[in-house]
Amino acid sequence: MVYDGSYTPVSVCEGGNAMLTVNADFPAAAYQWSKNSQALVGKTKNYLEFTNVAISDTGLYAVSVTSACDSRSALLWAKLNVEKSPTITLSGDTAICKTVGGKIIASGADTYLWNTASTNDTISVNPTTNTTYTVTGT
Repeated sequence: MVYDGSYTPVSVCEGGNAMLTVNADFPAAAYQWSKNSQALVGKTKNYLEFTNVAISDTGLYAVSVTSACDSRSALLWAKLNVEKSPTITLSGDTAICKTVGGKIIASGADTYLWNTASTNDTISVNPTTNTTYTVTGT
């Protein structure tokens, strides 16, 4: 097997999705994925898909690729890092009256995305109707 000592790190937030993919130019290639040197039963496709990842999914993954037609084989590696999702705290004017306006401040994450499309940690709002503001952070 070929192993060059390197691997590709992949980072994803807890609860997110990730996919590790390998494409071999071997004829009739067979795949077997493993995590931390333990074979993953039934994981025999050219990809390993993760949905709603948990911290426990963090690890070093390998895929053994073998040609069914000749003696070629390879071992490829990837490291999956699952980062804890941030806890966002809101402060400022969290109860805002119509047409009065105010500021809402988010903290606890590195980046923010409000449902207003703002990416700042603070938004100034002046709603004319009942409005809900949401923010996600990474």
